[in-house]
Amino acid sequence: MLKWCCLLYGMAAGAYFHEYVMPYIWIVLAAAIILMIKPAIAYWKD
Repeated sequence: MLKWCCLLYGMAAGAYFHEYVMPYIWIVLAAAIILMIKPAIAYWKD
């Protein structure tokens, strides 16, 4: 449930502040990919 709440909060914040986020979209995507690597490795390692 926490993941869904965080996802929806992030989507709402991104929609509200899109003029500030869009110039840095590649940095945001790179950060998301970097933060995704460790949980993905931990998931598929077992």
